[in-house]
Amino acid sequence: MLFIISPAKKMVDAADSFAWRDMPRFLPQTCELLEAMRTLSYDEAKALWKCSDALAELNYERVQSMDPACAAACTPAAFSYEGIQYQNMAPQVMTQGQLDYLQRHLRILSGFYGVLRPFDAVVPYRLEMQAKLAVGGARDLYGYWGSRLYEALADDLAQQGCGLGPTNGGGAPASDCDKNEGCQADGLAADSGGVQPDAAGSTGVPAPEEPVIVNLASVEYAKAVLSHAKAAAKAGSPVRVLTCLFGTLRAGKLVQRSTEAKAARGTFVRWCAENAIGRVEDIKRFDAAGYTFDQEVSTNDTFVFVK
Repeated sequence: MLFIISPAKKMVDAADSFAWRDMPRFLPQTCELLEAMRTLSYDEAKALWKCSDALAELNYERVQSMDPACAAACTPAAFSYEGIQYQNMAPQVMTQGQLDYLQRHLRILSGFYGVLRPFDAVVPYRLEMQAKLAVGGARDLYGYWGSRLYEALADDLAQQGCGLGPTNGGGAPASDCDKNEGCQADGLAADSGGVQPDAAGSTGVPAPEEPVIVNLASVEYAKAVLSHAKAAAKAGSPVRVLTCLFGTLRAGKLVQRSTEAKAARGTFVRWCAENAIGRVEDIKRFDAAGYTFDQEVSTNDTFVFVK
């Protein structure tokens, strides 16, 4: 089981929280995106980011000097985003066991990094998934990332023991650098992993779980994964996508308020970590922040929680 969430626009230096563990798996692609942004004029960058002058100036300076592969400049992803969702997820106050659960089951989608594990190394950036940045022959980030984000999630599910074979995803080992020497990620090798059977053919682990992507991302970010998941399902992939929605019912219709939904997603992830949720049926027990599962309006593909 993997939960996918969106990043937050606001980021902080989380060096005083926890140490990062690994470099992001798509670091070479991140560096390619960075080089594309460096070719933009200030006005072009501001239009791409759709932000104020103050934020555009800050991020334009960042683009010119940042190196995503520089170990000394990086902090862990889940602690570096500062939006409402992350405030309610509150990884800073989780136990080690809960943080280990996040590392295994939570993935953050990013226009700049692709897919992040909670303890992957990141630097502050600004690049939303819907940004129209032309790079690598693609006219936008959806085209640039293509099916790679879904394939990375499918690979992670396979490594969890969900009975899936590897796709085309991969990982990148950590690297070091000197400041302001540019991105040094080219040529990083892919990681490999997974449980290996013993001589008798036994892995020594429980039977494979159902491979499920629990979608908690906004429409903008979910779009980068769901269409490819749907195509894979038509081709015979066993990966199931389950979307969880949070809101109130009015005249039998679900009403979702953006701020409340973001808070609910963060609370939901924290609750899953606290309860070590590993099965789809257990998700229905979510009862934090006044929410309860509504069987009548939920479907096999969409779980609705109302308050």
